[in-house]
Amino acid sequence: MDRCPHHHLVLVSALWLSSYQCGRFTLATGAQTDSFQVKLVKPLGVIAVGGMAGSLARWAIASAMDESSFPWATLLVNYIGAVLLALIIIYAEEHAAPKWWWRPLLGTGFCGGFTTYSAFAVQVDGFLNAGQSGRAIAYILASLIGTYLLVLLTVRFARKQVSK
Repeated sequence: MDRCPHHHLVLVSALWLSSYQCGRFTLATGAQTDSFQVKLVKPLGVIAVGGMAGSLARWAIASAMDESSFPWATLLVNYIGAVLLALIIIYAEEHAAPKWWWRPLLGTGFCGGFTTYSAFAVQVDGFLNAGQSGRAIAYILASLIGTYLLVLLTVRFARKQVSK
């Protein structure tokens, strides 16, 4: 049975995580290595939980919106995700982290699972393949310029609030 290259990565990752014992990895040979300490492995679960929550939130928004004429849900989640990530970064710059896990959970996990560049690229390709180059260009501009402007405004607003 032929497998795609990702199956090997998933299998190796599963073996890695399942063989984790007492802050070390036990290799198939029985030898232990300290190269992956708890501080490098712990965030994986936190990121996975955040990613799952972000993906489910994106799915809920996409399910509630009509995307028959334009990918509004993808545009909206990318806008929201960019603003959230900007707020997380500003907060992290100005405050001591309340817990070690909040940035991997919210930034890498939730925002990473919530936003979607791949759907954006596929949707642009769909417009181009359907001969709708005007829509493709409008979507590209709305996504890139809109996201940049929202992040710029968010950062400026957040920094003003912090400096008060």
